[in-house]
Amino acid sequence: MLLVKTGETETFADGVSIVPSLGDVLRATVLLHAFAGDEVTWVTSRSAAPLLHGNPRVARALVDDDISEAELAGFDVLVNLERGDRWIAWATRAAIPVKFGFTSSSAARLERGAGWQQGLYSLIDRPWRGEEYVMGEVTPSHRSAVGLNWQVGGRWPTKAWPLERWQRLAAALGAHCAVSWQEGFDDLHHYMRWIAGCASLVTTDSLGMHLAIAMKKPVLALFGPTPQWEVDFYGRGRWLAPPPGDFACASPTCSNPIHCMAALPVERVLSAAMSMISTDVWPKT
Repeated sequence: MLLVKTGETETFADGVSIVPSLGDVLRATVLLHAFAGDEVTWVTSRSAAPLLHGNPRVARALVDDDISEAELAGFDVLVNLERGDRWIAWATRAAIPVKFGFTSSSAARLERGAGWQQGLYSLIDRPWRGEEYVMGEVTPSHRSAVGLNWQVGGRWPTKAWPLERWQRLAAALGAHCAVSWQEGFDDLHHYMRWIAGCASLVTTDSLGMHLAIAMKKPVLALFGPTPQWEVDFYGRGRWLAPPPGDFACASPTCSNPIHCMAALPVERVLSAAMSMISTDVWPKT
């Protein structure tokens, strides 16, 4: 089976970006459960390749700018999750008997309230039954009770919560447990090892959030411009968002006089964090 997911397009959003959506690549690993009996080859981008390192369900990971047509031959099933012209054209002409995913550039849409995993499984004509992300083991770089995943990527700057609020949150949490600030923002290997060392994570809607979910860690996620209902925490996390009507614009730019993330006060985030700590939802170290 051949799966194409590089992150150059988002599965359920318009447009192609020069900044790969690494979280979109990781989210697609839920589909590996559906092909558990197959030998899976995954085509991805160079920047996303570390996410597939050691994955027990991926027999071979190919970097898209290093592969030849010959390496893409001989498969009996194709799942194409990229909507860029290059992969659409290739998927259309590929001599593969069974094809799922995209063979045209038209965007798939999620219904309001529908989860990302549900949408992915609909692309292969199967129901989603709670299958989780799949990734390899990651060696922790440290040990801390709570990690603060505060930085956001260049693709979605509107997801950021003000730094001054992160600092106030860190000071308050630090009186109760060991707090670690985000590490490895420009080094995915280091970033993954940092998250592996955090017993729990406070985060924006980001790759770090999805990594923590994949590592089965308790997560408190702060949402603003993106819809929280698309994310499943598998019973190990919760989300906070501004009041209804003030968020989920689905835009990476903001022209509002008050940014939605600025409508999340420190006190509310701290209360949610302390509630989870006190009820043992977050492990203590």
